[in-house]
Amino acid sequence: MMRFQLRPGQFVRFTYRRGINEPWPEDRSTQLKEVLILNPNYRGRVHAIDMRRLTSAEQEVLRAVMVRKRPATPHRIPLVNDILARGKPVDDIRNPQAFYQSFVKVFLRDKDAYRQYYPRRMAALRLVKKSEVEGPVRDTEGVLQRKEREAASREDKQKSPKPVTAADKLKAATDRRKKGGAKPAQGARPSSPAQAPTGPQKTMGRLELMKQRAAALKAQKDKEKK
Repeated sequence: MMRFQLRPGQFVRFTYRRGINEPWPEDRSTQLKEVLILNPNYRGRVHAIDMRRLTSAEQEVLRAVMVRKRPATPHRIPLVNDILARGKPVDDIRNPQAFYQSFVKVFLRDKDAYRQYYPRRMAALRLVKKSEVEGPVRDTEGVLQRKEREAASREDKQKSPKPVTAADKLKAATDRRKKGGAKPAQGARPSSPAQAPTGPQKTMGRLELMKQRAAALKAQKDKEKK
């Protein structure tokens, strides 16, 4: 059996190989897994129920309810008959996340049996009970996971800095000028009356410069005569 042939509703056995940096388990038998496949591929992992973490009675219930056709005779376990009377888990599992929330989580409320597996570490796969699920999986990603992803995306958008527009730059420059903290750009003419000299100030400045130049020229001529 190949990993890409996994489908919801299958009961599968395999050897789960240790990771590169993981130590060998003290009990090698823990690497032998038997699971009920919930989602064969969500974010690169296989989501499943570890059957070895359940009691023999719970395992029997799961195997008995994952059938397409209801048995003609009642099952010896009343819970099986009750589950099959209320619905068809074999159809509900086509939506893996909803199936887990509405059925598995309730059925196994005191069990830590939900597991995720890396497909590349699953070896020697063997089909124990084939899936009777018909049709495509309606929600491969999962309702809750999609909501979490959308919420995370909204948070990222809120945290990301708002792009600065031309209007924002103009407003910031105006605020700086009002506070007196703006400096004129190099080569730019002063824009405020306090910085720009008025007409009389310009005339007096030129006359003073002319007087200084005339005095310097006269001093130079006097020096040459001597």
